[in-house]
Amino acid sequence: MVFIVVLFFTGVLSFLEVGRRLGKRNISGKAYSLLSSAVFALMGLLIAFSFSGAEVRFETKRQLIVTETIAIQTAYLRIDLLPLSKQEPLRGIFRKYLDARLAFYRDIADQKEADVQMDRARASQRDVWAQAITECREMTCAPANTFLMSSLNAMIDASTACEVALKVHPPKVVLLLLAVLPLICSLLAGYDAAGNGRCLPAYAGLRNHFGDHRLRYSRLRVSTNRLFHQP
Repeated sequence: MVFIVVLFFTGVLSFLEVGRRLGKRNISGKAYSLLSSAVFALMGLLIAFSFSGAEVRFETKRQLIVTETIAIQTAYLRIDLLPLSKQEPLRGIFRKYLDARLAFYRDIADQKEADVQMDRARASQRDVWAQAITECREMTCAPANTFLMSSLNAMIDASTACEVALKVHPPKVVLLLLAVLPLICSLLAGYDAAGNGRCLPAYAGLRNHFGDHRLRYSRLRVSTNRLFHQP
């Protein structure tokens, strides 16, 4: 990630320099103004829509996590509908499933570990479903079976919805434009700065920095020459 940031920053400075050198040719006019306005407007709209989409996706994922939490809680509580002798085996498998889901969200930044925890959660999910079907077949109370199986089905649907939502990302075309347009904007900014006789702040800072070092070096060299050439 750090390498990408450094590479992007280097690209921006490089395009600023290219635009500055092109701007020294004083090739300007109405066509350039229209192009510059269109590119910067497109860049602003793209950033605005990207942040808006990111906010919507974040809120959607948060709501889905809350929905999954409620579904898991409801399904766990409805295990009480089973006879006491059949509750503990199902609760044990249920706790394994819950631990796998918590581990998945904890390790979500690590893709490989998250995939391992997701496979573990799916396996526990199948075990919970199979165990619930086995226990419900031995019961004669149809309403209790309906309540328990419907809550388990809602829990499975909620986990699937969360898994799908986590895989939703901006289109690759948008990401490509977010990488290319800033470079084009840097090119146009350098061109405009050179054409109007302005100095870019970054280049002004670098120039002043290295200019101060050259001045200090010159003064040090003069002082050294005077010291060694005194009669």
